[in-house]
Amino acid sequence: MQSERWFAGVVVASAWALMLSGCEQEEIRLYEAPKDPPSVQAPPAAGGPARSGMPGGAGGASQPTAGELTWTAPASWERLPGEQPMRLATYLAGEGERQLEVAVSAFPGDVGGELANINRWRDQLGLPPLDASQWRDHADRFGDDGAPVRGWTMRIDGEEQGMLAAIIQTDVADRTWFVRAMGDPAQLDAHEADVVAFAHSFTPADAHDHDHDHDHDHDHNPPGGVAGGASLSPPADWREARNASAISYATYHVGPVAREAVVVVTPMNDDGGGLLLNVNMWRGTLGLPALDDVDQQPVERLTVGDQAATLVALDGAEGEVSVVAAMVPTDDGRTWFFRLSGPTETVHALRDAFERFVTTARFTGN
Repeated sequence: MQSERWFAGVVVASAWALMLSGCEQEEIRLYEAPKDPPSVQAPPAAGGPARSGMPGGAGGASQPTAGELTWTAPASWERLPGEQPMRLATYLAGEGERQLEVAVSAFPGDVGGELANINRWRDQLGLPPLDASQWRDHADRFGDDGAPVRGWTMRIDGEEQGMLAAIIQTDVADRTWFVRAMGDPAQLDAHEADVVAFAHSFTPADAHDHDHDHDHDHDHNPPGGVAGGASLSPPADWREARNASAISYATYHVGPVAREAVVVVTPMNDDGGGLLLNVNMWRGTLGLPALDDVDQQPVERLTVGDQAATLVALDGAEGEVSVVAAMVPTDDGRTWFFRLSGPTETVHALRDAFERFVTTARFTGN
């Protein structure tokens, strides 16, 4: 058997940002990144369908509350209760030693492209990177360019651990969805068919699921059980958009439509894993290597009201995609994350406006 085995049969595509991660061993991220956050250990509640952005449930179909795609998990899978950073949903497949955790995430844009994501996952498994002429030989394509849902699925086998992954894209929104599961060969063998079927189940949400009016008065509901809110003052030409993640507080499309960037505001009830984890998540989405020490990453300081904030600016390995992100801790123990990501020329042009947006934000307590 080759060191890398790919899904058999016809396959579908595929957070980051898990993640993000975030994202996660990785996310999208917006939002997936170096390491998955710890799994919730409590068993999910049994009962009706698992719904995107809602706790509990065994298998079942998602609701499109976390974005413009919906999916159906195998009936035997159980949805973990609550939300995890940089994830839309987390499922447990199987029992005992062969139990596998399957994560779903979504991030704005292409998160650096297919090759950057595949090589980030290969690096996590101790494998050398592929080049642009190789990666399509190691992934299975689904859907034509005009298909409503399309992308790639793959299995990546390291020496001891491997990954089942999907990269899912659609014209419905400028986002990329990710499905990822890490485990040993026996775990992956036991659940490969179900993960493939799960990836195949992603489909655009019906129009009636999105026909309600969206308020544009910036009076957002706090996501994911986060108490309190924020008063935001975006520039007049920023275009408010539906949040791609159940944990996001506000999302804006910014810059020229042809070279559009995205601003996402996300609160966490803690520090979201700390500066180093988040820096490595953002670096991962840009195809940059992870750092061992946060002092290796230059940061800037901002003042937001009476709060001291940290700002990080990153350009992708290929010089085409950039991220500017700020972390704003508040007195109630939360941290608010502001992130501008997209084409480098757009991000650079809007950096000053983004910093003004961050520094004029004001937060309400519990």
